[in-house]
Amino acid sequence: MRRLTLHARLAALSLSAVLAAGPAAALPGLAPSQPRPPEIGVVSEELGGLAALEIDSDPRAGEVYLDFARAGRTPLAVGGLEPGQRTLTVRRDGYYDLSLSLNLAPNTRTKVKVYLEQRIGFLAIVSSTPGVRAVIGDGRYAPGVIALPAGPYRVRLEAFGYEPRDFSVYVPERLVVSVSAELEPARFEASGFALSRGRFNPANAGLRGRATLRYRVSAPGYARAELRDRDGRVLRTWALGPFRDWDQEISWDGLDEGGARLPDGNYAIRIEARAAEGVDSTLGAFEFEAPVAVDSKLVIVPGGVG
Repeated sequence: MRRLTLHARLAALSLSAVLAAGPAAALPGLAPSQPRPPEIGVVSEELGGLAALEIDSDPRAGEVYLDFARAGRTPLAVGGLEPGQRTLTVRRDGYYDLSLSLNLAPNTRTKVKVYLEQRIGFLAIVSSTPGVRAVIGDGRYAPGVIALPAGPYRVRLEAFGYEPRDFSVYVPERLVVSVSAELEPARFEASGFALSRGRFNPANAGLRGRATLRYRVSAPGYARAELRDRDGRVLRTWALGPFRDWDQEISWDGLDEGGARLPDGNYAIRIEARAAEGVDSTLGAFEFEAPVAVDSKLVIVPGGVG
């Protein structure tokens, strides 16, 4: 894992350039939002001359401090309070603290909902590698500026046909940090060959009525697949490619090359994958073969059907 040298620029300088092209909402990722004012309501209630307070927050599970003493987590109800001036503070990791000064009157229940503002930073992805994207957690981002909660991240730059690169980066609050890299071409490999099921009935509905062969490739290439019977005769062929993405698959629905239903029995699916012209490969060809059986006795009744 490489640790990138960070070049954090002052927000007043960097963000003015970043946002000049359009409003903040146009940025990919998590766009910064304007703080939303708290909602405060008061209702009269017989409380024996005391006061009550109900606190909620968005997002919830905020730490509540009443007169700087921790009182619990939102949503929270506090009763038996002496009337008078109170300081309410709500805190949550990754968000700015929010404090309010409240004047609690006797025999009143004050309901407060606060909206916490997230601590935001900006990550600039810079690369001219064709098709490059940044993988951050479950997110996929094209090159550009991404608004993210401030904190540490693992960033992977990847593009089909290229070797990925990984970085550790800290996105500072209200500042911009850059990840800039060009990727090296990858050598062709085919791997992860797996057949979804070794026995199936083509009369079954959906995926249960077919066998699917899945595999991954690392760079542009082609493949040829064949369906053979027990005597080695070729009953069906597939020409696959050119590959433009990592994940590949072919499905067999129990039919031969002419679309005729094949009888019950044992068959085999064989595949051979090769690199495209001009692409380096770790092997001359990647081969895989898997047995598969057609069994009309394997009947699966959909749930709810009587």
